[in-house]
Amino acid sequence: MPIDIDRYVRDGLELKKHGRTGAQVREWLAAEGLGPDRVAFILQQIGRAELKAHAQKDPGSYGYMKGFIGALLITAGAWLTFMLWKSGAMLSMAGAVPIVLIIGGAMMLGSRK
Repeated sequence: MPIDIDRYVRDGLELKKHGRTGAQVREWLAAEGLGPDRVAFILQQIGRAELKAHAQKDPGSYGYMKGFIGALLITAGAWLTFMLWKSGAMLSMAGAVPIVLIIGGAMMLGSRK
């Protein structure tokens, strides 16, 4: 007889949302007459659903901090380029540092996560 895994996952998430622990959800699934392998699979699916829901919460502070650090790296690279150019050391090995800073800042600003 096939079991409705989606219903068990949905009900398990509701139980956890209302403060039940993983052990209590495991006991509830066992009381429903499911075998240990099915209980483990459903608990794994509940954990994945919780992680997915948590990952979808995108805190704005993370994006702002990433943007701030990216802009800071680009600004530091531009300032260092100007200072090295002014002193005539831009064509030395030190001239690679601002390029790395600017590329790193651009990559940070362009990244999704």
